[in-house]
Amino acid sequence: MNALTSCPFSRLPAFITVLMMVACSCVKNVEDVYPVSYNVTNNSDYQIKVIFNDLLKISGYMTYYTRVKDSVIVIEPGKQKTLFVALWYLYNGQNPEHDTILRCMKTLRVYRSDTVQSTTNFLLTKYWVFSRAPRASFDYSLSVSTSDFNH
Repeated sequence: MNALTSCPFSRLPAFITVLMMVACSCVKNVEDVYPVSYNVTNNSDYQIKVIFNDLLKISGYMTYYTRVKDSVIVIEPGKQKTLFVALWYLYNGQNPEHDTILRCMKTLRVYRSDTVQSTTNFLLTKYWVFSRAPRASFDYSLSVSTSDFNH
C-alpha cells in the first residue's frame, strides 16, 4: 500500500469536484442574469417628484422580498432618471415583469411641483416599456406627461 492511497485526504479533490458539480447544478446560468434599469422620463411641463418603495429580493433557502425605505427622486422637465437597477433572470431576454403590476416595487407615487399627486397608477405594467439596452442590459421606461395630472 503506498502513502498516497492511505492518506485520508487522497480522495478530497474528487469529493470537492463532485460537491461543486452538485452545487452548480442548482444555480441558473449566470449568463441569463441581467441588470434591468427602471427609468422615468419627465415629459411634463413641471418638475416632478417620484416617491417609490422598491422591494429587495433575497434568495436563499426560500426566496422572499423585503421592503426598502422610501426613496425620493426629483426630475426636471425633459430629463430622465433611473430609479434603481434590479438583477433579473431573463430567459432569452423575456420581459421579467409579466404580471399586471410591477413586482419589484411596493409603492410608486408621482407629484407635480411637489403638491399635486397623479391619479395614474404607475405600478401597472401597461405604463412601462420594456426594451433591450446596449451592452446586454435591459430597461423599463416610464414616461410621465402633463396629462397624467389633469384628471
